[in-house]
Order: sequence, then structure tokens, then C-alpha cells
Amino acid sequence: MTASANLPTTLHCPQCQEDNPLEARTCISCKASLAVARAQRYLDLAEADITAARYDHARSNLTQADVEMLGLSSKTRKENLFTARAFWLQGLIYYHKGQTGESRTELLLALQNLEAMKGSEALTAKVLNQLGNAAFYERTTDAAEYYQRSSEVAISADEHALAATALANLALIHNMGGNIEEAFAWYEQALAEAELGGDPIRLGDTYRLVASLYADEGPYPRALVYINKALALCNQIPNPAAVCRITLGAGELYLRYRDLEQAERWLRQADELASRIDYKLLYNSTAVALSNLLRIKGDYPAALNYASRAYNQIHLALTERGEAMLALALYYIDLADWMHAERYIQRLGDISAGQALGSDQFYHAHARTLLYTAQGEWQQAEQDFQQASTITQTLHNKYELANLQEEYATRMLAYIGARHNPTIQVRAHALLVEAAATFRQMEMPLRHGRIATMLRRTPNQVAS
Repeated sequence: MTASANLPTTLHCPQCQEDNPLEARTCISCKASLAVARAQRYLDLAEADITAARYDHARSNLTQADVEMLGLSSKTRKENLFTARAFWLQGLIYYHKGQTGESRTELLLALQNLEAMKGSEALTAKVLNQLGNAAFYERTTDAAEYYQRSSEVAISADEHALAATALANLALIHNMGGNIEEAFAWYEQALAEAELGGDPIRLGDTYRLVASLYADEGPYPRALVYINKALALCNQIPNPAAVCRITLGAGELYLRYRDLEQAERWLRQADELASRIDYKLLYNSTAVALSNLLRIKGDYPAALNYASRAYNQIHLALTERGEAMLALALYYIDLADWMHAERYIQRLGDISAGQALGSDQFYHAHARTLLYTAQGEWQQAEQDFQQASTITQTLHNKYELANLQEEYATRMLAYIGARHNPTIQVRAHALLVEAAATFRQMEMPLRHGRIATMLRRTPNQVAS
């Protein structure tokens, strides 16, 4: 099915109401100009192309729309929202290409054209939400304000699906900031609006985001319920980018659980789709996740390939830069290549310096903890672990803390000098017990079971 399959196959004359062939430039009945109808159609085609992730086609149709609008008065362009809509669509294209700065410029021009215009609430809500997306990773306070405004405009206009998207994004901001109660409250509102709206794209995205919150806090089965609801909608979603976000979310969820078969299934599907539609932001995310998966499986050459791909693209999409550097650092730590590991850890430190407490600082402390553990520098490793632990507790991320506890303890026990160091063995045992308790509380039996097996296998080596 082409992007234009659901669009009208004729041009409707606004004066005499007659339908005309698509190639007509004037009405066959009253001879009135069809420039307005033609501009409308090209904008509709561009939006349909963006939905189908056909960004080059969308650009071509936007160019044709501009040509048609040249013959219209500024008043006509404004009343029909043509100018604002064109800026918004161009902003979407830039965003999906990873050009967030250019996207923000176009979106602000769209918003400027929509100010004080009646009947523009739906488009205004879309523009505000997209401005939030463009600001999400670098200016979270601005992003939250845009999402809040978008939800208010959408709710006032009974645009439930649009309100759901903005509310879910606002919830994600609170979740990332460690405001868990507020995040759950916003997600509940988002789900209510999404179900009222009935749009499978918005509903699927909302289910995906709710799953991500339960993935951080538990219980894990609730996360599975919501990601499976999202996956069940994929056949109804005409937007490949939305399907890509859902399949990536599923892959990341199963990777956390260490169901590596399911994780690889969904991550490879997401990676292929992101590559095919040239969705730069998600193409980087899938590369990071696949690198972590393959490192866990012991396929180091493939892990390096994916981590390097993500790292080489960070100038296009800053969203994954910390995770890409962490993936590379962990890869080199596994190979005991301290020089390369320290290089990426230093870069992590550079990008996290001066930032508000958040994920990049955690990645930096995480990597340093495992580096110094692998080198047998116990005091420095413990100091960095405590810093990482403080960050996860501040951000209320149970999963990341338990995951780091398991990694830290496992590397302690793997270090040859730990075998004859009772203090290190006792510390490793305590970390494993704490991690196991968290995974049990989060209802993640595979992760809890792995740790329980480790403890049973080392009864004489690890003090109890």
C-alpha cells in the first residue's frame, strides 16, 4: 500500500464543490483556481510519507506544496494552516534524521505561525509535543514544559490520542528524574486518554512507555503485560517508526531479564527496521542494545562492531552517546585492554561533567567500578560503586542498582587475587544477596535464579 492510498483521489473545488482530476489546476466547472486544494494534497502526501518513514518522498512533496503555496496570499496560507503545517512536517523529518537542532528551528517557526489561531489546537498540540522530543535529552526542563502545554491544549480540544502521547512523555521525564509516584500518576492519565482516543500508534507508544517504568521498578510481569499489549498492536500500526520503538522496547526488556533468545529476536527486528527507514535515533539505540547482548553472549567481535557503530554516530544523535561509550568501555574491560577502556571512560567523564545528576554520571561511575575491580583496585572500585549506587537511589532505579551489584560481585569473584581474600569474598557475597533480593522483589526469577546458583556453587569460597 502506498502512502497516498487513504487520501482522496480527486481535488475538491472550494467554490462550486465539484470534484476534479488530480492533475487539474483549475476547476473544470467554475474555472476557479485549485491551488489551495493542490497545496493541501501535497501536504497530506508529505504527512503520509512521514508516517510510512519515506522521508525523501516527504521532502519532495513538501517542495511541491511550497510551489503551490507561492501563488496564495499570506492570509490564505495562514487560515489553512499551510505554513505552520509545512514547518511542522519539515521538523519531523529533521528529527527522524537525528538533526534535533534543525528540527527545533522548524518547529518553533510552526508554533509562531499557530499563535492565536482558532481551530489549530490539534496541530499546536503536535508541534508542542515534538518540541518536547527535540529537547528531551539535552534540556529536560524545557521538554517537560512543552509536554505539559501539549497535553493541556490537546485535552481542551478533546484530542485524546494527542493528549496521551504528551502525558506519556511527561511521565517518562519524571521517571528519568526519579519521581516515581509522579511518573505513575502521569502514566495512568496517559493510558486513560490513549484508550479514549483509540489510535493504535498512540496506544502502542503509551503501553511501551508504561512497560519501561515497570522494567525499572517492577514487578517485571507487569512490564511484560504492557509490552505484549504494544506488540499486539503492531499489525494495526501504519507507522514503521512506532513499530520500531515498540520492538526495540521489547528487546531491551528481555535483555534485562536475560532471556537472550527473545531479546535478540526483537532487537534484530528493530535494527533491521530502523536501518530500512533510516531512523537514526533508534538505529543508534538498537546498536547499543545489540552490543550489550552480544557481549553477554561472548561474541566480542560482533559486540565491538555494534558499539562502534553507535559511537561513530553520536554526532548525529546525542541521545545514545553515554550508552555507546559505556558499551565500548565494558567491551575493552572484558578483554583487559585497559588503555582503550580508560579512553572511553575518560570521554564519559567529560560529557557528564557539569550535568545534573543523571544517566551519564551513572554510566561513568559504573564503568570505573568494573574497570578498577578487574584491575584489583578494590578501594577505588568501592568508591566508584558507592557513587553509582547513590545515583541509582536518587533516581529510584532499582534495576540498575541490582544489575550493577551483580556485575560488581561477579567481577570480584573472577579476579584471581580474590580467591585468598576473605574480605573481598564477604563483600561479593553481600552484593549478590542484595541483588538477588531486589530481583526477587521485582519478580525476575531468571535473574534471581542465576545469582542463587552462583551462591550455591561457591559455599566454601564465599563467606555466608
